[in-house]
Amino acid sequence: MNASARFPSGRTVGRCRQDAKALARAEGLPLHHALDRVAAHNGLAMPWALAMNQLNSAATPPAPGPAAMTLADIQRVLDREPHLSRYGIGLARLGRQTLAERLADFATWRAEMLTDDTVSECNRAHRYLAHVNAIKSFGAGGSSYGLKHDAERYNEALPNTVNPYVSNGAFICAALHNGFKMRLHGTSPNPVFNMSARSPIFVWERLRGLGMHLTDKEFEQLQRIEAQLGIAPERRRSHL
Repeated sequence: MNASARFPSGRTVGRCRQDAKALARAEGLPLHHALDRVAAHNGLAMPWALAMNQLNSAATPPAPGPAAMTLADIQRVLDREPHLSRYGIGLARLGRQTLAERLADFATWRAEMLTDDTVSECNRAHRYLAHVNAIKSFGAGGSSYGLKHDAERYNEALPNTVNPYVSNGAFICAALHNGFKMRLHGTSPNPVFNMSARSPIFVWERLRGLGMHLTDKEFEQLQRIEAQLGIAPERRRSHL
């Protein structure tokens, strides 16, 4: 955020930060509380991070989000990956199934990749993956099964989310569509990808996991990242 941007009061962001630090020292407040009070005093009665987001939005046009995935996009991934279904990679091992039963399940789950429900799931994963950076090494973010749960938590934190669900196969499909490479381990249906642990969405997960043990600096960082990720302000506290 540009420190020279101005609140409705006319006071700059830089000056307001200084005011908040002084207020925190004078009254023994956590810095994030002081920042929120200063934002309200200067004409934006909302959390500091949301105020920064609003001032930034007023100064610059919003960046375009990722183009939505389509059935054609999913089909292109399926053409490249003949072992991909909604279950993940390969045949499921559920109980005492025969090979014929496992093959029948695979055929059903692969056909389900080309449904409206899976298109929606792929796009939920797609929104999450827009905040993930690629690197050369593999496994920093965990397997597809863990990552698909992370994508669900992210979508649940977005405004107006009704259904955050993402299947394992939908996450894998979206990751491959976004250009990530995968690495398989034995017969596991859950590949790992070349994703950076420094990606904003992973930093958000780590900070969110600290809950009420966040330092003031970490809380400020969390607010900045959540504004960047488009997370609904009213849902932030409930996810700490």
